[in-house]
Order: sequence, then C-alpha cells, then structure tokens
Amino acid sequence: MLSPSAAARYQTLLEVTESIVSQQQFHELLGQLREAMGRIVAFHGMSITLYDPRTQTIRLLAINAAKETPVKAGLILPVNRTPAAVVIETGQPYYARDIALEDSSAFAPEIQRMLRDAGVRSFAIFPLSTARNRILGTLNFGALQPSAYSDEDLAFLAQAARPVAIAVENAMHHDAMLSYQAQLATERDHLRLLLDINNAVVTHLDTPSLIATVSECLRKHFRLDDVAIEIPAGSAASRKPQIRNGNQCVVPLVFRDRALGTLSLTSPAPEETFSEAHIQLLSEVAGQIAIALDNALSYRQIAELNARLAEEKLYLQDEIRSQFGFEEIIGRSPALLSVLRQVETVAPSDSAVVICGETGTGKELIARAIHDLSERRNRTFVKINCAAIPGGLLESELFGHERGAFTGAIARRIGRFELAHGGTLFLDEIGEIPLDLQPKLLRVLQEREFERLGSSHTMKVDVRVVAATNRDLMQMVRERRFRDDLYYRLNVFPLFVPPLRDRRDDIPILVRHFVQLHARRMRREITSISAESLDLLTRYDWPGNVRELQNLIERAVIVTQGSVLQIPAGELRQPLSASADEGTLKKAERDHILHALEATKWVLAGPFGAAARLGLKRSTLQFRMKKLGIERPGHPG
Repeated sequence: MLSPSAAARYQTLLEVTESIVSQQQFHELLGQLREAMGRIVAFHGMSITLYDPRTQTIRLLAINAAKETPVKAGLILPVNRTPAAVVIETGQPYYARDIALEDSSAFAPEIQRMLRDAGVRSFAIFPLSTARNRILGTLNFGALQPSAYSDEDLAFLAQAARPVAIAVENAMHHDAMLSYQAQLATERDHLRLLLDINNAVVTHLDTPSLIATVSECLRKHFRLDDVAIEIPAGSAASRKPQIRNGNQCVVPLVFRDRALGTLSLTSPAPEETFSEAHIQLLSEVAGQIAIALDNALSYRQIAELNARLAEEKLYLQDEIRSQFGFEEIIGRSPALLSVLRQVETVAPSDSAVVICGETGTGKELIARAIHDLSERRNRTFVKINCAAIPGGLLESELFGHERGAFTGAIARRIGRFELAHGGTLFLDEIGEIPLDLQPKLLRVLQEREFERLGSSHTMKVDVRVVAATNRDLMQMVRERRFRDDLYYRLNVFPLFVPPLRDRRDDIPILVRHFVQLHARRMRREITSISAESLDLLTRYDWPGNVRELQNLIERAVIVTQGSVLQIPAGELRQPLSASADEGTLKKAERDHILHALEATKWVLAGPFGAAARLGLKRSTLQFRMKKLGIERPGHPG
C-alpha cells in the first residue's frame, strides 16, 4: 500500500502529465515543467537537452527554479563532451551524487562553467525516449547540495520523464510543422511572384508598360522605395548581382549571354538588407524580364522588316519551365497546373502514387517530379517498364537473383528494389505485371522485405513506389486480372494526367519548346510559324498526346526549308470537334490510324513505321488496331 507522501506524488504526477502533454510549443512546455516538477521534487536548476543523431550534438534548454523564463536556450554542444552522453548511449539514467568526485575533464568547458557558476553539487539525468525507443534527449535536475536525491526520488523522476518525453515529442513535431508551413508559404509567395512576372512577360511587348507591371508585382512581394529597369546605351552592364549601400540590390538582365540592362530595387531602410534567398529569387525574376526585353526589341525589328500579320513570332528562347519548380514539365494550362498542385501535395508524404492517363501524356515526368520534390530527391530514381520485360524475367528484374537460381543465372543480380533503396521506384505499365507475381509485390509494399530468387535470406528495403498505367485497374480487379489488395495498396493517392486535347492552351508552348529542341540539335534557324499552322495544331485532338506532337514537330523541322516552320502535308486531318460524340471520336481515331498505316505501307515498327509516325509504341498501336477493328488487307494470290 502506498504511503500518503507517495500517493500524493503519484497524484501530482498524474496532474503533471495532464498539464504538459497538451503543450505544443517549447516555451510553454518549459514554463509548465518549472511549476509542475517543483511540486514533485526540489531542484535548483532543471534542463532539457534535445539530441540530434545526425550531428551528434545536443541543444540545451535550461530553466531555473526561481525564474519564469528559460535561460541558456539554444546552446549547442557535442554530445560526447556532456554528462548526457552515457544516458543517450545506454538509455539508462545517470546520477552524480557529488560533482567533486566526478571526472570533469570529460565535460565541455561550457558545462563545467555552468555547473560551477550555479553552485551545483549533484545532478540526475534521465533519458527522454519514445514508445519506439528513440532517444529524443534528456531531462536533467541539479541541486546545490551533494546526494540531494534519494533512490525513491530517482525512481519517481524516471517515471516523470515518460510524460515529459511525450510532451517534448509533441513540441518537436509542432515546431517542425510550423517550420514546414512557413517554408511552404515562402515558396508559394515566390512562385506567385514568378507567375505574376511571367504573366507580365507574355502580355507586354512595350517596355514602359512592362516596367510598370513588373514594378507593381515586386512591390507586392517586397517593401520597396524604388524599382527601376535601366537599359544602358552602348555601355556594357554588370553581369553579377550587387548590393549597394546596404539597401539596394542590382541584378543583371541577361539573355542568351547578352547583358541587356539591370533591375534595381531599393528597400526603405539600410537595415532591411537583401538575403541570398532574395538575390536568387530576383535573379530568376531578372531572367524573365530579360526575355521580355529581348522580345520587345525583336518584335519591333520583325515588324519593321516583315509586314505579314498572318505569321506569329516564334523565338528560340529558353522556356519558363520552373515557375512551379518542375524543370521538365512544359505548360501552364489549368488542367496541368491542377495536376502539379497535387504533385506538390503528395510528394513530401512518401505515400504510394498511381499515375493514370493515356499513352504519351508524360506520366514518367510526373513520377520524376514527385521524386524531385520528396525527401528522397538526393537518392536514386529507378524505373522499370513492366510491359517491356517478359513475365518469366520480371521477378528477377524486380527482386534480383542468386547465382544458379535458374538456368542462365551465372552470377548474382541486384534487383530494381535494391537499387532504389532509400529512393523511388517507378513501375511503368503496372497493369502488365503477371497475376502470380503480384503477391510478392504486395509483400514488399506492405512489409518492406523480400527474398532474391534462389535465396532464403530476407532483405529489408526502404523504397517509395510510384506506379503508372493507361489501363483501367479497377476493371481489371473486377475481371480478376489484378489483385484487389494490391490495387488498394498502390492506389493511396491516384493522379490523372489529362490528355493533350484537354490542355490545348499548352500546345503553343510545347510547339515552341520542341522546335527549339530539334532546331538546335539539327543546327537549323527557325524563327516563325504561320498562325494558320499553329491554329491547326492547337485544334487537333492528338490521340498520341505529347509524344505524337513531339514526333510531328521533329519531322516538321527536318522538312522545313527556311526560317518558317513547315508542317508536312497530310500529317494532320481535319481536327475533331470538341462536341463530337463518342462514335465520331472513334471514327476519327480509326481514320487517323488508317491514314498512317497506308502512308507507311502497313509497316508498324521502325523509325519510319506507323507507330513512330503516330507517336505510339508498337504494342499500343496493335492494341488500338484490335480495339477499332483494323485489319491488314489480305495479299493477292
């Protein structure tokens, strides 16, 4: 039976637990601990150390029994030079009955000085560990007299450290969430500024209105006294950002390795300096402004030299791809931006993702964007096309095999899951995985473990899986061609990449990008495309999506003679009406495929075959031919 004093202590411990576990911020938690722990045990000073295993350091948060506010907050020391080292290493409490008897040379000078100045003679240190046995740090008590704590005190304080560990973990998670939210808000502000500047770039061809709009955008993001764009006449402008007088930032406007001028911003006061992050952001803004200035100059030159109003300018310039941090994804249509916002949402979560969409829509680029925005960005991105590997070899490709596991296995092979350890594995055409292999895939997704073929040794892996398919997996589940448990394990966060016909606003941008790409590679000078041709490309429905568009533009660059892009005759039939019913769409697709087959004399594969002409894989073309009832005419005789 508990003594009255022990019962009172346990009642106090219960009250302490209730009062501190709800605290989400460290300054509130430390204040509560000062009051709460003082009701349990006498102490002169109490502190919490937070342990960082990556840097092998601790951060000290200390409070005094007679003070309301923390002292020595934020002091960072090597863990091996502190009394907390043995506690963190062993997970067991440490009690120094008399500091005079301790080997103080093992302690950092800051610790020795702190104990000496405070007059501490004895101290007790308790581990703050989570339910998963992760050491967060230590809870420390110091007293002015030696042997200040009895065995009963120490046992009781060890129990009191458990709710403190829960509160510390909550506070750490809260701080991390606040930090992430602040970072996300900053990034969104930066992206909004880049988007506003981008809109100004594409809508203003005269310099005065461009400067006015850019100035307004920058004043929304920064507190500024002055914004100026200077275009020197005859003198070379600086090519490096400069800080002048502490409160003026001057950034060069450089395009195609040519300095066009400078962007100058002045803050209200010298103490409001521009950080490295500001300079980096302003350099991106300056890059967009430089494009606009070059556009304005080029537009006037073309207008003077060529009065043909039916032609649309096509400048071979760097496309603005990074307005949302997606370097390889071209476009800014609402449909695409909606997908990119979903990518930003799911990327940090480490959850499985299934990317659905027609062939040629860029599902692999979306998978790479998820990897690049995740915490795994510095590790490997491994991809495998499940449809391109025979079913009998796919298991070895995914999980590896030991020497002698099967005929032809002359050496050990590392599988894709092992290669992707710590990173991301992209399973393209996931719907093609054989049914008998799906349980093993499910196991590695759920348990994060597997065995190589021919081995009984279980291997652990940490892999994020992103899958892609152009098939209806749910229908395959109904037809028992795809396991329902694997489907639901993969389908945590489904993403649908829209076909090109649903993001027509992106077609002109993609045309410019592909013309630039192929013209540079072929060393061609192509500066324009007729408005009629661009309108035709925009209204066409692109059954092969972006891949088909890219292949067509490559062929167009090959056949173009001169500076105006020429679309090969007969490449595009009458564009499909947006209001066409399903039957009309199927007929148009069937006619389009037949036209390509006839033009290639029914050759499907190869660089000049119908599949390449349509921007499709051979297997995809064969599937569509079967679906649409297209058969090769019989040979005579």
